[in-house]
Amino acid sequence: MSTATGEITADGSLVLRYQTDPRREFAARMRHQVNPLTGVVCGLIFCACLFLVAVQLLFSVRPSVIALVVMLLCVVVYAIALVRARAATSRVQRRKVVLDDRGLAVAGEQGPPVSYAWPRFTRWQENDTDFMVISRIPRQPAMTIVLPLTETAFDDELRDLLHAHIDPDDDPIDEAFIEMDWDEEPDKRNPDAG
Repeated sequence: MSTATGEITADGSLVLRYQTDPRREFAARMRHQVNPLTGVVCGLIFCACLFLVAVQLLFSVRPSVIALVVMLLCVVVYAIALVRARAATSRVQRRKVVLDDRGLAVAGEQGPPVSYAWPRFTRWQENDTDFMVISRIPRQPAMTIVLPLTETAFDDELRDLLHAHIDPDDDPIDEAFIEMDWDEEPDKRNPDAG
């Protein structure tokens, strides 16, 4: 489980500090980095070489040593990627998130903080353990920032800030559609009647 603490600074900014669960981070790393990048490339090359070897065996030709070596290299590269992902996320990661009227900034243990303005985010959700701030803008990669609940009054302040700047995901979009009962409102159905 992630542990989180929140504080409100003198200038009104909300500061959330938390450390992540290494197992959860590893799952996210596997899902978002290892599989799409390394896995797809290694898988395609491996399958192409396997097809070549199968065709050679079908015609009673000795399998190509180069194809077998490339297949072995694909397996080794993918295994190294898995080990690196595991090593990178086996320790607890500490994060600091600062939220104010301009947006939010996420800082890890290394490197400068990354800032996002509120217009970058389109929705937010809340469940039993986390707030999720979601960005789904056309022609930009989708992004979700997960902020653990602190189970203190800080969560109420954060909820109010998110409500003020982002539509919550469970609220309908105003004027998205107009529901009309034509039997009760014939005038709207036929503007010339009257």
